[in-house]
Amino acid sequence: MYITVILCLLFLTSLILVVLNNRKKTQQIVEKIKGGALLIDVRTQEEYKEGAIEGSIHIPLQEITQKISKLDPDQYYLTYCSHGVRSIKALKILRRRGVKHVYNGGSMSKLQKLIDEKNRA
Repeated sequence: MYITVILCLLFLTSLILVVLNNRKKTQQIVEKIKGGALLIDVRTQEEYKEGAIEGSIHIPLQEITQKISKLDPDQYYLTYCSHGVRSIKALKILRRRGVKHVYNGGSMSKLQKLIDEKNRA
């Protein structure tokens, strides 16, 4: 009985920590957008043609190493893709190549929702 109660409390505590961490990350992304971070869409050309976030620049993940020299290493960037996996890969590549201020914006739909909410506020 006590073990079950303790395990439930541990589970609830960890769940609360995850929710708080996600809120913190979301707030950080919003702050970067408000601060003028440029959005980098790392999806394929075909995906990009279907639609993109207004004002974003398109650098497909497979071309990121060739186009890194065109990026200002002091500018803030948010990478995004369709689900968030390629944006993490792009972030790692950019950081290894000296782009200091790059952050994962995650999926396009999530990032677009944050931008829309910011614009309504």
